[in-house]
Amino acid sequence: MVASIGVSPAWAQARFRPWEFSGGVTWARGFSLGALSGDETQPNGAPFPLFTAQTRLDATTGLAAVLSRRIGGPISAEADGFWRKPTYRTTVTSDAEQATLVDATNGATEYAVAGAIVVTLARQSRLQPFVRAGGGWRRELSGDRTLSADGGLVMVGGGVKYWMGGRGSGGRLGLRVDVGVLGRSGGLQGGPGAFHFAPAAGASLSFRL
Repeated sequence: MVASIGVSPAWAQARFRPWEFSGGVTWARGFSLGALSGDETQPNGAPFPLFTAQTRLDATTGLAAVLSRRIGGPISAEADGFWRKPTYRTTVTSDAEQATLVDATNGATEYAVAGAIVVTLARQSRLQPFVRAGGGWRRELSGDRTLSADGGLVMVGGGVKYWMGGRGSGGRLGLRVDVGVLGRSGGLQGGPGAFHFAPAAGASLSFRL
């Protein structure tokens, strides 16, 4: 007598769907770009501070798309694309002539592409936690599209996917939530050099292809 093990058709299909596509919204907290001062040289050669100001990048929301390909076992490779509308804000904190303190803003558009390696846990469950790390390239355009500047990005974090329908992870439609830390360098006012790190999150719909 030979025993047979029944396999859900939905789960059998899911095992052999190596591609996933996710699209949704993304958010990243802002960060400070440091202080600057405007100095006047006095007759004796000593600097006289006319004003001081603080510049920061405001929290930014945008759109994200992710194409994922399973490599083998729990490991996948992902290609990410981002579109955001960052705003740089410069706040005058002191003025030697007692002028009214003001905020000056400079809007921009950011395009970014990145790649990441993902390790998915509990792959036979509807609820699938994962961890990921990656990096890529970004470009910012000024609001009037006359200036542009490139930079880099790195991302470390994780999240969870929830697949709807079928048994196990057999559904073709799912929800995805990402949380982590995003590092950005360069940009219109960032300049070359060190990365600035801030918390980031995203929510999207996922489809098995």
